[in-house]
Amino acid sequence: MKLPLNQQHNQHSVYCGSLNGPIFGGYNGRDLCIGNNCNSRDFSYSKLGHSYTLPPGQNEETFLAGSCYFLVADIEVFAAVQQ
Repeated sequence: MKLPLNQQHNQHSVYCGSLNGPIFGGYNGRDLCIGNNCNSRDFSYSKLGHSYTLPPGQNEETFLAGSCYFLVADIEVFAAVQQ
């Protein structure tokens, strides 16, 4: 699923921290945060709606994983590169 950026916070689409995996959304409004040891600790979380637009009628904490905090079994991250 492709989620559009919220135009008010689009400068915060991706945050890179040294203590986490990929973070989508700004530092103060993380929409999706993959924590260290994400396959054994449920520190990863989602709370959509700050930098990315939540689909209408969906819950910000349960839309992606069924609950706010979750374990990660597999993850793939892609980058779009302009040529």
